[in-house]
Amino acid sequence: MASLDLALTLPKQKIEFVLKEDRFFCPVCECVLRRPMQLPCGHCVCDGCINTLFDSDGHGYCPMNPDSCNETFAESEIHQDYGLRRDILSATVYCPEMENGCAYTSKLKQIERHLLSDCEWRLVNCTFKDKGCDGSIRYKDLQDHISTSCVQAPVVCAFCKLSVSRGQIKEHHGNICTEISLSCPYGCGIQSLKRSKMTQHMKECCNRLLPCQYQIFGCAFKGKTAEHKDHEEIFPHKHLEMSVIVVKNLLQEKEKTRIEMKGIAKENQCLRHTVNILTEEVKQVKTFLGIPKNFADIALRQSRSLPTALSTLVEKQQSSIPTCMFVPRTKPPKPRSRHNSSSS
Repeated sequence: MASLDLALTLPKQKIEFVLKEDRFFCPVCECVLRRPMQLPCGHCVCDGCINTLFDSDGHGYCPMNPDSCNETFAESEIHQDYGLRRDILSATVYCPEMENGCAYTSKLKQIERHLLSDCEWRLVNCTFKDKGCDGSIRYKDLQDHISTSCVQAPVVCAFCKLSVSRGQIKEHHGNICTEISLSCPYGCGIQSLKRSKMTQHMKECCNRLLPCQYQIFGCAFKGKTAEHKDHEEIFPHKHLEMSVIVVKNLLQEKEKTRIEMKGIAKENQCLRHTVNILTEEVKQVKTFLGIPKNFADIALRQSRSLPTALSTLVEKQQSSIPTCMFVPRTKPPKPRSRHNSSSS
């Protein structure tokens, strides 16, 4: 059953019978018959194609050319054709990868095992798919792919012997490997020095360009160690002039800062005096009004209890009013007219 199901998952052109017989194919979907169902006329269709044979009245029609078969039938007249199914599974077919080079032939019921385990031409995922390689490769080419082109396959660095993915080996050699040999970037003549020692060498290299020690005063000279001595002997007056200018500017900034600080101190003193006067005036007002020191706390507590006190007072006032005062007043009787009184 599995091999027949597999056959139907492949395009029709992928199933190539060595001895082709038309009765192996469904006349509706034109694929290899899957669970063949025999019609009363003897023709067969896939069980999944049966519904397409019936009209709205429930009458079934054979899908073959009406000139050769025009028989109608009911659904109850259809049954499975186990003999045809057995013939299809026993028929010899070529490997679906025949067009790519596989010359294998076998019975259809055995082709699935060949495709899953034996066919050298089948497409498989790379061994390092979980690492990010998404390539689909012919099984026969898998080892060559891993050993030559897979960017996720591990390779051993020839210098430090660490395992690195092929896609990262260039970055590893260029910036990470401590055992790879490098040339001095300053051109001192050293051509083969391990990266682990190159950092220290670059600090000490005689060809390294160093700034002048008077750089902080504005000197822009950079040169090798041997050139610094000549530079300092030739331009001492220039260095002295730069130093004087910088010191002079520093002294001016210092004086400016001193004057600003003096003004700030004076303003600060005035503010302290004003605060002291205001504090004393507040004390005098509190003493005159008899306000206690914790007046603010007392006022806050009283303001919080005020709603409750008012509610209690209203309830007491309402309870003290007599009930009769709430009886609605009746309208007074109308006065009798004088005419009626005289007649009586």
